[in-house]
Amino acid sequence: HVGNIEGVENVHANDVHLLLALQSTDYHKENKGVKNRLQVQNALTLLGGKRKDEDMCAISTAAREVEEETGGLLQLRREDHNEPTAICWNPTAKYVVFLQEARPVDLALPVRYLKYYSSHQKAIRENNDDEALEIAEVSTIMWVSLKRLLAKDGPKLHPYVLKPLMKSNSLLVKLLLELRTKKLQSLQREQREQQREEN
Repeated sequence: HVGNIEGVENVHANDVHLLLALQSTDYHKENKGVKNRLQVQNALTLLGGKRKDEDMCAISTAAREVEEETGGLLQLRREDHNEPTAICWNPTAKYVVFLQEARPVDLALPVRYLKYYSSHQKAIRENNDDEALEIAEVSTIMWVSLKRLLAKDGPKLHPYVLKPLMKSNSLLVKLLLELRTKKLQSLQREQREQQREEN
């Protein structure tokens, strides 16, 4: 998302923002009998995960994982979502990244998810609820500006999933900056057209 987000602090009107996940301290990978280096507590990361047999392609995997990790609040497989605007590869974690422009209704997702997560927190800690286990990896989702992510004193980033991508010369950052420029130019054109109509 490019621009301000109502009710959210530390956003920048002329910057691009990513919807990121904060990995939960309530989630214990050993309970599933699997050790996974991609589980890093209290680190910002991308929404996503590994492909399953029923997934038709990488886009299907991404959409399914986003839906699961947001408790079904963000469903990218719905027809009202556009196709991804950009794609890049993360060689460190060996996965593909899809960039999807947010809809206006998506901007309130962090608040909605917090309520959803809180309602399942007891079941998450006891690991006795299938639905709770699906979202147990993520305690918080939040909008974070690219400027903040690139800052030296920025938040803790996942060392494999996100940190390698948050470098000024990385492909993902270049794509985000390009998308930001195009979006801002589009917004400026809309403002000029509106002013002409008013005059």
